[in-house]
Formats: sequence, C-alpha cells, structure tokens
Amino acid sequence: TLLFARQDAGRRDGARAIDLRRELETLVALRREMGQTVVLAPDIAARVWSSPLALRRMLDNLIDNAVRYGGAVTLDVRRLEGQVEIMVLDDGPGLPAEALAARTARFERGESSRNRRTGGAGLGLSIVQALAKGQGGRLVLSNRPEGGLAATITLPSDAP
Repeated sequence: TLLFARQDAGRRDGARAIDLRRELETLVALRREMGQTVVLAPDIAARVWSSPLALRRMLDNLIDNAVRYGGAVTLDVRRLEGQVEIMVLDDGPGLPAEALAARTARFERGESSRNRRTGGAGLGLSIVQALAKGQGGRLVLSNRPEGGLAATITLPSDAP
C-alpha cells in the first residue's frame, strides 16, 4: 500500500547492471531451502538494468503467486534487442482469459474470500506492474498452451 502512496515508487533509484543468472540462482537456492519446487532453466546468461531491490521484489511476488497457485515453478530468460524477458512459469490452472488483464489491478484477487491464509490483499501483481514500469519495463500475464500461467517481466538490458 505504501508503494502506491509514493509518486516516485520504483523509479530506477539505484538502478545498475545486474547479472541475472547469479540473481536467479540465489533466488532458486533460497526457495529450495524453503522446500519449494523452483527450478532455473538452463543456459541463462543475461544482464538487466534495474534496481536490485525492485528486481527482487518483483521476482519474489511472482514466485510467491506461482508456488501458491501453480505448485512447481520454472524461471526462464529470453534475450531480446535491448531487453530481457524474465518468465515465471507455473504448472497451475492458469486464469480465465478475461481475468488476465484485470489481475494486475489493485486489490484484485484470484481467490474470492477475504481469508488471508488463502490469498493476499490483491496488491502483489499490481506492485510488480508498478515496479516494472518504474524500471522502464512491463509485466504481462498469459496462459501457457501446455497449461499454467506465464508471468513475464520485460526489462531493459542496457542503461537508459
């Protein structure tokens, strides 16, 4: 909630080149220690231009959702011209097509009860979207053809 109270939230403060493989390997190791099934796709070698804190917050939020709703999680990376796509892929049921765009709205939850044990406050994906925009990128949610959800953060690979 405080993130949205600040007009300048996530606006590339402290942005620098980050070795994405190293960052993702650290996240995977931590998640495995927690007993979660999170794997890193092979041959990931990329750098992104981002605030390290913003990158970790985005990835943690997406991995939390993927573990909660999709079980096993795979992290993958695709290099594009001047950008890098970081994909958080789960094996869950995905989302109805009409819900994909709305899911990043503030206080929008995939689970309809108000029970905090079965879902959060509905801010996780909207925070990821705000942070991605603040880093010069974007968040896109899509259903995977083989099942599950793909949450893709696109970030610059070079300094602005």
